Amino acid sequence: MESSISGIVPEDMPLISGSFTDRSLIAEHGMYVLVKAKRLGKWFKLKALSGQFASDGLHRELLKKEFELGFPLEHPNVVRTYDFVHDLELGDCIVQEYVQGVRLDEWLPTASKKARCRAVGQILDAMAYFHSQGVVHRDLKPSNILVTDNGSDVKIIDFGLSDADRYAILKQPAGTKGFSAPEQLGNASDAGKGDSGTANPSPAGSYTDVRADIYSFGRILPLFRLGGVYSRIARKASASDPKKRYANVEEIRSEIRRAHIPAVACGSVLFLLLIAGGVFAVVSYQRKVMALNEKVSMFKAEVDSLELVKSKLVEANAALTEANDSFLQMKSRQQLLDNILGEASAKVQRYYEKMLESVRQCKTHEEFFACVDCYQKANGTPNEMCQSLLRSYSTKYSLDLSEETLLSHKIGYEMNQWSYKWSEAVVKIPSDR
Repeated sequence: MESSISGIVPEDMPLISGSFTDRSLIAEHGMYVLVKAKRLGKWFKLKALSGQFASDGLHRELLKKEFELGFPLEHPNVVRTYDFVHDLELGDCIVQEYVQGVRLDEWLPTASKKARCRAVGQILDAMAYFHSQGVVHRDLKPSNILVTDNGSDVKIIDFGLSDADRYAILKQPAGTKGFSAPEQLGNASDAGKGDSGTANPSPAGSYTDVRADIYSFGRILPLFRLGGVYSRIARKASASDPKKRYANVEEIRSEIRRAHIPAVACGSVLFLLLIAGGVFAVVSYQRKVMALNEKVSMFKAEVDSLELVKSKLVEANAALTEANDSFLQMKSRQQLLDNILGEASAKVQRYYEKMLESVRQCKTHEEFFACVDCYQKANGTPNEMCQSLLRSYSTKYSLDLSEETLLSHKIGYEMNQWSYKWSEAVVKIPSDR
C-alpha cells in the first residue's frame, strides 16, 4: 500500500540510539498497547498497535500519521513525540515522553481553585499552540489530559485521532461520546476512541476544524467547578451548532480577560485609596508622635521622681522586714522560754507534792527525818533537782546566759514557795500526831 503521508522519518533525521530496557505494560485496550521503557537512563512511553491491528496496513498508516503530526509539536503542556522505531517485541511504535502524573478527573477533586484556574489556562495554551500548527486533537477528554506529580502542570496526550487539513485521506469519524462534537462523529454509530478504543476509518470523512476541540473543551470545563464566566464559556463552547461556538481559543481567552477587568479596576481604585489613606495616616501619625514625645518627656520626669520614692520605700521596707524578723524570732524564743518555765514549774510541783504526801504520814520527828532522807536519796535533794533541770533544759534548747538565769530564778522561786509549805507541814507534826 502506498503511504498517504509524505515522508515518515527522513533517513538523515538524527534519532536517539540505544535499546529499550526495564519494560512494563501501562495499558492495552482497543487498537493500542502502551509500554513504559527506559533508554539511556530516561523513561519513555512506547505506543504500538496491538494484536491483529499490528499487521493491518491501514492502522499502521494511522500510527505513522499520529507520529508525523505529533513530532513537530514542542510545547510544555503537550506530550513530546521523539521517535518512530521498529521494535523487535512491539513492531512499529511511537517513542513519546513518559509523564509521571494522574488523569485530570482524578486530580480535580482535591485541587485548589487557584490550581484549577491555572490548569484551565494551560489547556488553552496547549490548544492555541497545536491549533496554530494546523493540528486538531479531536479526542480531548479528561483521560487524555494528565497533571504531573511534580509541579501540577497539564500535559495533553494521545494525538491518535488528531488530524490536519493538509491530509487528504485517512479521514474518519472519531472521538469519545460525551466529549466529541456532533459534526465530528458524523453518521457512524461506532466512533473511534483513540487509546481507549478502535477507530472506524471512513475514507469519505471530512476534516473537522478547531471548533471540534473547542466543543470538547466546553464539555470538560464544568468539571473544574469554577462557575461565573467559566460557566458561560462552557455553554457557548459546547453549542451543538459549530457556528455558535467560539471560532478559536483567543476568543475564549479574551472573554476570561474581560471578566477579570472589573476586578482589576476595582483593585486599582482600592490600591489608590490605600495609598491616599496611607499618606493621611503617616501625617496623622507624625503629629501624634510629636504630641506623644512631649508626654513621654513629662512621664519620664514623673518616673524619675517615683523611682526616688521607690528607693526610699525599699530601704524602709528592708529595715522593717529586719525588725519584724527580729521580733518574730524574739517572740518565738519567748514562747519557748515560757513553755520551759511552765514545764520546770510542774516538775518542781510534782517533786514537793510527793514529798509532802510522805511527810504527812509521819507521827514523830524521827519518822519525819527518816522519811525525808529516804525520799531525797531516791529523788535527789532540792538543790540537785534544781541543777538537773537547769542542765537538761540548757542542753536541749541551747539556752544563753540570760535565759539560764531567768530559768534559775523561776525554779528557785517555785522551790521557795514549796519549801514554805513543806515547813508548815513539819511544824504541825508534833501537834497533829
